[in-house]
Amino acid sequence: MDVEPEWFRKWSESFAPVYFVIVVVPKDVPDWVAHPATSTVHRAAAYWVRFDATKHSKKIQVPKSQRLSLETVHAWKLELDQLLEVAS
Repeated sequence: MDVEPEWFRKWSESFAPVYFVIVVVPKDVPDWVAHPATSTVHRAAAYWVRFDATKHSKKIQVPKSQRLSLETVHAWKLELDQLLEVAS
């Protein structure tokens, strides 16, 4: 995916890590979203990559091996906590 110059500028200036996430959904909405009485269910796949200004100045590729999961969110939080600890 092409990286817009404005995205690159903002992401490069960020103190916090920047993660690019792409969500893949089926073409037909009824195939990927359902609304049972107690929830909303999304049948989609999400993949991510951490932005790196030295690699992603023009394009960004998201490897299918990096599927977004609950463990991913915990790892992101840990990474941010470590950066904040070093900064304080």
